[in-house]
Amino acid sequence: MTGRASLKLKAVAILFALCVLAAVLVASRLLSPVPISSSGPSAQTPLPDEKPSPVAERIDTIPKKRIESQPEAPAEQRVSSIESTDKTTDWAVIAATHNTWESASRRADSLKSQWTECNCKVFPDKGENTKYFVIVGSGLQRHDADRLRDKAASAGFPDDTYVTKLTKTTPSE
Repeated sequence: MTGRASLKLKAVAILFALCVLAAVLVASRLLSPVPISSSGPSAQTPLPDEKPSPVAERIDTIPKKRIESQPEAPAEQRVSSIESTDKTTDWAVIAATHNTWESASRRADSLKSQWTECNCKVFPDKGENTKYFVIVGSGLQRHDADRLRDKAASAGFPDDTYVTKLTKTTPSE
């Protein structure tokens, strides 16, 4: 066989394969047990044996509650339930948590240079645990800790600086 004849034979074989594929697709569509419409199945019409869900029927009929908005109290007048009941002085402001005492100490020094009024320290003492907190302030009542956290935030401390109660077991929790 010459090169030209071989090419013609390949072209005929490809054309034949395409015709067979088209015939299979047409036959499968004609023999399909589910009628296929050009617009697709309607989402609004349930199948003959299918009933709409009772939940779906009621979903749009649930009345919306009207909530009267009340004017928000100024920040000075807001009192949380914790502030009003908890007068203990074991609240602290935490700026960071580290796995080593050394890295926590470096972070505390960095924060001290950022806000000179801050007396950041590391809790617990070196070697006492596997988690070390950089403390902005401790031994505070809750409302004092909240104020200190807000001052730290305005001094550029991390956004995730938070207030928590500190006990000797806090780092292992």
